[in-house]
Amino acid sequence: MEYPENEATSGLTMGMLRVFNKQLGPKGQVTKEETRQKWKSMCLDTAYLEELFAVGTLPDPFEWIFFIGLAAGTLGKTLTDTMKTVCEVLTDQPDGAEPYIEMKTWWKIYMFMVELDGKIPMTQVEQVQEYLTTIVSGNQDMIGPRDFLHQDCPQLH
Repeated sequence: MEYPENEATSGLTMGMLRVFNKQLGPKGQVTKEETRQKWKSMCLDTAYLEELFAVGTLPDPFEWIFFIGLAAGTLGKTLTDTMKTVCEVLTDQPDGAEPYIEMKTWWKIYMFMVELDGKIPMTQVEQVQEYLTTIVSGNQDMIGPRDFLHQDCPQLH
């Protein structure tokens, strides 16, 4: 049985976010205008995009992975959902495989989202870092959802 993709208020879906990442991700740094053009080409609400830029206080140009974090955040309810989506969008793994990404990329996005949230205690963030650093050292510094969804991992939020 197939389930419909989660869709943000803007109309953005996981599939669209993957397409955006394939188109703009290799650049690393992108401009707001490049992002607007891709967003418009998918017939998404541009006012919503501008809201994402504002919420994320993204400079121009900005680091693409931070936009992925912001956009992924619109597809879930929690920071854990967001980080799972980040892995699914950024992975190089084939469909069906655990969506691993580099820990340093995951951590940069996680810290960006933590700072935006402003309510997550740093002691909790430090506990997450300590746990995940130990786990990923055995995974060639790669992290996937099973690592931060594990019952022993402190909550991300």
